[in-house]
Amino acid sequence: MHAVRHNVPPRCFGDVIHALYKFTTYLLTYLLWKQPEALERLESHILEQESEITNVENRACFALHCIQMETQLVYANMEVLASALEKLAEYERVTHCEVSFCRSQ
Repeated sequence: MHAVRHNVPPRCFGDVIHALYKFTTYLLTYLLWKQPEALERLESHILEQESEITNVENRACFALHCIQMETQLVYANMEVLASALEKLAEYERVTHCEVSFCRSQ
């Protein structure tokens, strides 16, 4: 009997897949003796579920990677963004002054 780990989150569903594998092994052994025709249906269903879990795992890991890359881009270009905002504010100030000067004449 294995010790159950409490309050430890699985790392990218690896523990969940292992637990599913163990459970399905026991279940398949039981079904092999009771209902051989149900075995093929269950195997195909299990393979579909494992494929979906792997797909979700890959998407989650890729999303995290994208967020990390975007954060690095923001930090790398922070000075450029600040400079661009300063130029935009100065341009708006100048054009506002020009427009108000033209109206006052």
